[in-house]
Amino acid sequence: MLYRKIQPFIEAYLRSDSNKVLIIDGARQIGKTFIIRHVGQQLFKNYIELNFAEDYNGPRLFEQVRTVKDFYFQVSTVAGDKMGDKQNTLIFLDEIQAYPHLLTMLKFLKQDDRYTYIASGSLLGVTLKKTTSIPMRNFCWRTDSISSRSI
Repeated sequence: MLYRKIQPFIEAYLRSDSNKVLIIDGARQIGKTFIIRHVGQQLFKNYIELNFAEDYNGPRLFEQVRTVKDFYFQVSTVAGDKMGDKQNTLIFLDEIQAYPHLLTMLKFLKQDDRYTYIASGSLLGVTLKKTTSIPMRNFCWRTDSISSRSI
């Protein structure tokens, strides 16, 4: 496996009891999904990956999701048997920019604190500029170049 500088940051976040959601932003095809999947599968018994770009172009299960309860219902239709508890379940929200309303929902998912979450996207900079309601203080933002800022 090719070593990626961001791997220790992802591992540290996933091992911590952070009150923030890690969002990884970066260009397309640089290995964001690969490294999150690799680390997530190593550290969590139950790894759930939701690719919102595929969903947006396919069944659109998450298009009408507006509440935490709706979100969990849709996740259960995709991966119900993998939904354990926070210590053993990671939900990876890949290409989250396909559904900008889910960026706002991350705050409420984190407050519910039922699972561990990590999100990524290749066009997040553009999407965040257009999103009117995103609770920035609840996020830990890291780019693929390892420059970081806490928002």
